[in-house]
Amino acid sequence: MNDFDQMIRDIGDNIQKLIGQRDTAKKELSILIEESNRLQLENDENRQRLRQKEEEMSAQKMGNVIGQAGDLQSTRKKVMDIIREIDTCIKLLDD
Repeated sequence: MNDFDQMIRDIGDNIQKLIGQRDTAKKELSILIEESNRLQLENDENRQRLRQKEEEMSAQKMGNVIGQAGDLQSTRKKVMDIIREIDTCIKLLDD
């Protein structure tokens, strides 16, 4: 009978240990989920900053190309021609 009682106590102790391990794992999972969410937000912010920098670089490159054209008047004329062509395309698409 003593062996049986000891086995029951051992099983009870093991159950308590498993419950403790489960609770610890739940806490760790909660912490990891919060960290994952924080990192996801940080990643989204970094992507947004990257897009902004890419747009800035693109605008700067375009400015450099226009600046290198030399003749500002002819560059303006080219830009206006492109805008007119785009407007024409938009009108054709609307029809």
